[in-house]
Amino acid sequence: MTILRRVCAVAIVMVSFHAAAISAQSPVPAPDVPDVSGSYEVTGSNPDGSVYHGSASIEPHDGLWSLQWSFPPDGGSIGVGILTGDVLSVIFQTSGGDIGLAVFKVKRGTGTVFTLEGPWLAPPNGRGHEILRRVAVADLRVGR
Repeated sequence: MTILRRVCAVAIVMVSFHAAAISAQSPVPAPDVPDVSGSYEVTGSNPDGSVYHGSASIEPHDGLWSLQWSFPPDGGSIGVGILTGDVLSVIFQTSGGDIGLAVFKVKRGTGTVFTLEGPWLAPPNGRGHEILRRVAVADLRVGR
């Protein structure tokens, strides 16, 4: 196991313990924490500058947030996140087995419109950037 993978594994354990502590302290989200659950269109950039498109869903789960990405035809990712104020920090695993970290800033729009935007890091692939835009399920388009 490379040093970078060990660091990621340790980070996952630390985030899990932190998440458990937060859940135990505050099982109900604070009123100022946005409800980011829903369906999203995803646009991102890879470390080599190439652009990708897909979809994602975010659901609450015991004080945490469960995420699932789909990137046809290549696969997807799954993750778990902690929402603190307007920052969603997510540990994820790609369909290829790589483990990474994403940190999204929640940008509130009108009504229930949210955009999540931020960097991601998945060693050994490098660092990218991603934007998730909440959409109604009927409006969801994948792989454009």
